[in-house]
Amino acid sequence: MQRLLADPDGRADLILAIGVWVLAGAAYAGAAALPPPLFDPLGSAAVPKVVSVVLAVLAAAIVARRLLLLRAAPATRQEDGGTDTTAPLRPDVAAGSIAIMLGYAGVMAYGLLGFREATVLFVVLLGGAMSRFRRSTMMVLVPLALVLAIGCAWLFSTALYIDLPVTRWLQ
Repeated sequence: MQRLLADPDGRADLILAIGVWVLAGAAYAGAAALPPPLFDPLGSAAVPKVVSVVLAVLAAAIVARRLLLLRAAPATRQEDGGTDTTAPLRPDVAAGSIAIMLGYAGVMAYGLLGFREATVLFVVLLGGAMSRFRRSTMMVLVPLALVLAIGCAWLFSTALYIDLPVTRWLQ
């Protein structure tokens, strides 16, 4: 544990995991406070509870991965003569990703696009931005976006009984 706290990346991962655990706990507690369903088999608390548990498990995976990396590799950093294997920072992609995510929510909130159309556009734009719109990646992203959008729409409407936004002008 001392090596984890001594390593700046380890400290950052630990802080991130603790923050995610706090967020997941708060979301789970908030979902548990919702009233029980009358006719819905799962209830409105089911999705937030599942998301909270998934977040907590992923945070634990972040810490476990960092611990395994620290145990497996000796402490070599660029200052110690080691090689720096970190990827270059890309603030343009980060800012673009945030804009794409806000746009995804915005087009559905204002009724410009429905869930399926917005999801296809979201996956293609976000994946394309992260891969610098390489042709080979885009050839995989387009069918993946279609399957993901149609599959999630079917899952939400059929299994979870959640109404998703639909595009009025395309009907």
